[in-house]
Amino acid sequence: MAKILGKAGKSLEERAINRRKKGIMVMFFLMCGVYFFIGFVTAKMSLLWFIAAGIVIVPAYIIFERLFDGQIRLARKDESGASGEKDIAGLLERLPNTYTVVSDLTFTDS
Repeated sequence: MAKILGKAGKSLEERAINRRKKGIMVMFFLMCGVYFFIGFVTAKMSLLWFIAAGIVIVPAYIIFERLFDGQIRLARKDESGASGEKDIAGLLERLPNTYTVVSDLTFTDS
């Protein structure tokens, strides 16, 4: 069995988790901003609030959903890459003892 250094797929798993967190945070803060803007603009006019809600919230929701969906799609790609790295690491473990497998090697420049 080969000597294993590092954990296969660790950096991709961490990146996927960070992408999901980033997507959720972006969605939350942007939606809060939209609701704050609508509340600020229509503080005393209830009919205007409904009109502004229809004009602002629907396009904002479509934009935010696309931003959030993009982060989730990238996170899924990272997760599938991590899964592939783990599969390959499982195959490389079968190498003889004279081999050393290095996983998730990080460089200072990258």
